Amino acid sequence: MKEKLRYLVYFGIIISIELFCSLTLNSMGIRKENILMVFIVGVLLISTFTKGYFYGLLASIVSVLCFNFLYIDPNYDFHISDPNDFMLILFFLMTSVIACSLTDRFQKQIIISKKNEGISKQLYSLSERLLNVSGIEYILLKGNQYIEESIQIKTNISLEIKEESKNVIPIIGMNRVLGSIEILSHQGLNEDQMIIIKAAANQLGNALERELTYLEQEKIKVAMEREHMLNSMLRSISHDLRTPLTGIVGASQLMMNQDHLTNEDVYSLAKDIHDQAHWLTQIVENILNMSKIESGNLVFE
Repeated sequence: MKEKLRYLVYFGIIISIELFCSLTLNSMGIRKENILMVFIVGVLLISTFTKGYFYGLLASIVSVLCFNFLYIDPNYDFHISDPNDFMLILFFLMTSVIACSLTDRFQKQIIISKKNEGISKQLYSLSERLLNVSGIEYILLKGNQYIEESIQIKTNISLEIKEESKNVIPIIGMNRVLGSIEILSHQGLNEDQMIIIKAAANQLGNALERELTYLEQEKIKVAMEREHMLNSMLRSISHDLRTPLTGIVGASQLMMNQDHLTNEDVYSLAKDIHDQAHWLTQIVENILNMSKIESGNLVFE
């Protein structure tokens, strides 16, 4: 209501100024064709200072009536006797309508540009917040905070994949759905609010995709290190097992191939076999204990 009242005040002031200027020019002997430019400028000013096509058209009609009443013969009458005057007024109406249309379109483009600029700034703010954020839970928390600060709407952002609806916006990463934004507010959202939420979903998708990719790379790195350690352990075990087995095989061969061995030699070789077998038993026991410790079945104190 206040906006309409303000537009009517602008309308009255500009019409009054253009009538004053036209009367002044007429008293100075300026021709009516030039005075008509004053009314055209007045229509353009009204279209610029008011929002909407209606006020521009109303200004065109009022300006035509004023010009006809004051400057078209016969004066102080709305009758038009000269066809040239009729064409002049028709030209004025066409020019005014075109000018109003262009001005209205230009104003709408300005409004759209300002709205897009605001959304772009908000998206830049969210991207800046999520740029150095690590941790999936922290990313989801930052997304919730951003939406609440931007449009004062409560949301629940999670990695749970839900069916898309008017209250559920999917979070999409690289060709896969990573989660969803659930709108907890029961009031209807306007177009601008939905644009911000969907844009936030895209930004969250990029951040989550980056974090999940990093976690997958870390898992691959850990698996490669584990495999490398396992290979090193197997090589070490193979070396440790080969040493006592070699001793056992050598001593047993001497015992089987030498008939002239004395009892002392047999005892010495048997003792070597016993020591090597005991060493081998200890190695196997250590390997079993390491497996139990890794699986959690044995606690090392």
